[in-house]
Amino acid sequence: LYWIATTHLIACYVGGDESESTCDQQDPNGDERMRQILETRHFMERLVGEAPAILGGDFNFSRTSRYYPAMTSRVIPADPTIVNTLKDSALDGAGWTEVGEQNVVTERIDYIWSRPGSGSAKRWQAHEGAALIFTEPVALPGGSSIPISDHPILAASFCLIHPEQDPEIQGCRAQRP
Repeated sequence: LYWIATTHLIACYVGGDESESTCDQQDPNGDERMRQILETRHFMERLVGEAPAILGGDFNFSRTSRYYPAMTSRVIPADPTIVNTLKDSALDGAGWTEVGEQNVVTERIDYIWSRPGSGSAKRWQAHEGAALIFTEPVALPGGSSIPISDHPILAASFCLIHPEQDPEIQGCRAQRP
């Protein structure tokens, strides 16, 4: 059994200047976004157990944001709003890895994350790093054009490999650096 899911976390609403640092420091919805990240991780990691998983969507934070480590840390950070959680406890997972070129649009807020699972189960291996597609405006009748969306499509390819075998032998090369 393999899991693939998508989500959309609350956006940054701080007025006209929605810069990265403003959203990190002054966003009145920041605590809610962190709760959503933690809830997403708890839900997904309980749901999938040791199985590999892929999670994508609009996370509304950038790589340099204070929220990014909450997805990538090996353990789920404690939710300060829930009294019964211990710091850095909960599920001792593998963390989630962003699948993508590290130099693609640093302000990007859409991600595809993978989690390898554990044990001898097959795991997801990125075949190609994530790439943005449909980034050009669409021509309209009359000569004007509009963006297809305020979020270009983020696409990646994966294959399932057995952890004890070389990915190259299984026809899946590692993600490009």
